[in-house]
Amino acid sequence: MQKKIRKKARNNTQTAEKSPQIMQSEIAIMQSIAKKESAVELKMQHFVAMTAMLLLIFTNILGAVLLIPFLLFFEGNAQYAIVGMFAVGFGLIFNFMIHSIEHLGDKHHLIAGIVVPTFALLDLVILFTLLEKIKEVLKVQTEYNYAFIIVLFVVAFLIPYIIDIVRGKHRFQ
Repeated sequence: MQKKIRKKARNNTQTAEKSPQIMQSEIAIMQSIAKKESAVELKMQHFVAMTAMLLLIFTNILGAVLLIPFLLFFEGNAQYAIVGMFAVGFGLIFNFMIHSIEHLGDKHHLIAGIVVPTFALLDLVILFTLLEKIKEVLKVQTEYNYAFIIVLFVVAFLIPYIIDIVRGKHRFQ
């Protein structure tokens, strides 16, 4: 950045000879402007990252609610297949969102890799609470292996993210 500023200052001096004090003043002003711009950019990047995380969490909640009818009326392997497909689908959305925010650093990728699946797990707890209440109201007799469904969802959700880690798209330092 320093080189850019000095080069710009030299280009300005080619049109008219300026004293070294004026050149130093121009460089100082340009550096000040560059610092202010980078501070604003950094704040915007953090805002976009937090908004994306909230969007991902909301998407997970929506996905959990969408699973309710499928879990009510399917049993056994069909349930597991549906949960797995939903989880991989939302994992792909999660991974796409993480990659689409280019300015995210490795630390943000790691945080997102922990926070979003944690909320996905919380979504499943909410899902099963709602599911039990709906089963009582509709008097539906369906059995669930809650622990297996939760583990399946979290693992399937993380598959696209883990594949990208293996491929080297996420680097943690």
